[in-house]
Amino acid sequence: MSNLKDALMKAGFKPSKYENERPKKRKKDMKASEKHQETRVHCDHCNAVTPDVERYFHNNYTVDAQWMCCRCADRNKIPDSTRKTAQSDMVKKNLFRREFGVTLSKQDIETAHLRKGKKTPRKK
Repeated sequence: MSNLKDALMKAGFKPSKYENERPKKRKKDMKASEKHQETRVHCDHCNAVTPDVERYFHNNYTVDAQWMCCRCADRNKIPDSTRKTAQSDMVKKNLFRREFGVTLSKQDIETAHLRKGKKTPRKK
């Protein structure tokens, strides 16, 4: 007999808090050895760890994940215009390429946020 958590997951219930979410730390409280943990690398759709995970606010009702790798986004035909982050290592190294549709650059994502007034770009 499986445990209660597995039975609820099979019945369609989803947890209100995902297991891979961590409490937010302030930048000045973060150690140098924890700096690499800011970047999210877990795909919520395929449950894989990949370096190209980004956040998408899409209208595809068959997919309920927001944090997806490039492969899952291409398979489910989610356009890159719905991508809201440019946080992955692949974007930082200019290796992020989409097979479905146009690939937006990091500057395009940041200027889209400025137009909507939701986020200011980070200063380096």
